[in-house]
Amino acid sequence: MIGPLGSIMCAVVCLGLPMVSGTLGVAGISFLRDDWILIPFEILCCGAFLWTFERGRQAHGRLSAVLLAFAAAGMLLGSMLLTGIRSKTAVVFGSILLIVATALNQLFLRKCLLHVA
Repeated sequence: MIGPLGSIMCAVVCLGLPMVSGTLGVAGISFLRDDWILIPFEILCCGAFLWTFERGRQAHGRLSAVLLAFAAAGMLLGSMLLTGIRSKTAVVFGSILLIVATALNQLFLRKCLLHVA
């Protein structure tokens, strides 16, 4: 769960929302808004959650959750290169896709474990 959450947090920080920027400043970690930290962390988080989705696919044998996760990673990484409403839209849809992919992967894993037991 850390990979998807970290990836969504990076994308939200990239949006530069006043509430997020203010919260980072109050917490004393406003340096996290710098791209030299944020972009590698976003790539690391996307890589982590794609790896875990692939491990899930190996366990349950279904590709749909992995494909949704790849689409979400593309949107979240792409949002860092976009500006304005396009960036916000990419973050929202990428986050929604990632949540759906995570729920679908968990459902497939539970069904797989029920058949084993």
